[in-house]
Amino acid sequence: MPEVQRIRTDKLSGYRTSHLFKHYGEFTTPEHYAGYLQWARANRLPVFILGNGSNTLFTKKNVRSLVLVNRLPAQIRFIDETRLEASSSVEVMQILKHCEEKNLHSFYFLASVPATVGGAVAMNAGLGGGGTIFDFVESVTFMEDGQIKTLGAAQIPRAHRTTPFAGVQDKLILSVVFHFPKSETSIKGSIKRRALWSRDFQDRQIPNCGSVFKVCDRPLFRCLSVIPPFGIAIPGFRAQYSRRTLNWIINRNRSSWAIVALIRMAILVHRALGRPIELELVLVG
Repeated sequence: MPEVQRIRTDKLSGYRTSHLFKHYGEFTTPEHYAGYLQWARANRLPVFILGNGSNTLFTKKNVRSLVLVNRLPAQIRFIDETRLEASSSVEVMQILKHCEEKNLHSFYFLASVPATVGGAVAMNAGLGGGGTIFDFVESVTFMEDGQIKTLGAAQIPRAHRTTPFAGVQDKLILSVVFHFPKSETSIKGSIKRRALWSRDFQDRQIPNCGSVFKVCDRPLFRCLSVIPPFGIAIPGFRAQYSRRTLNWIINRNRSSWAIVALIRMAILVHRALGRPIELELVLVG
């Protein structure tokens, strides 16, 4: 039987909100993960895997879902000079440092994102309207229905910030094979340049989970950013939409109620004006 714990923490979301997690577990092997899924089905509980390619907002003080953390061994297997296989728990930065050292093209645009390989691939992480991590993916190995499967990148349907693995808890990415072409010019400094860009243009100093909406009316958000409670925190909220980084919520509240309220307000305004809006955050309760 898998070990299911009851813990209280503020470390499981970038918003740093505090919650009592009634069902929490960590898995270290695919079989361990499968055991947790069976336990959740037997107990009729929804399952959420942290790092499965979605920004996370826990919406309730007491979280009932089975929340799992991926503790698969972080391993990299070098296939040749331009190809490697990384387990889903490997930090993206570890791969970027290797690519920069070897002068290889890579997803340096993710240097400012604290992501794992599994999470970044699951959500097809990338630049808005630009390149994505899938530009370098050769194949993905994953577990589904107790079986380990491998698909080539061309076989995996994907769209803006989504793949069949995003937000889905019965498909676990185990590893990814990447191909990084050699660069004709020097790559040196790519990581540092992205870090400096993030420092200058993103609200990284205050707890946040990055983009809130996958689709929204950006000009409308710019207009809203000058009035409370959108771009200015009202008393008691201790959370607001960032005036520095469009479509981000920054939070100093130990509870998530203010974030939920901000999301609902933005959705109401968009719908009232007939503007499209689609949530990127995954709400877990």
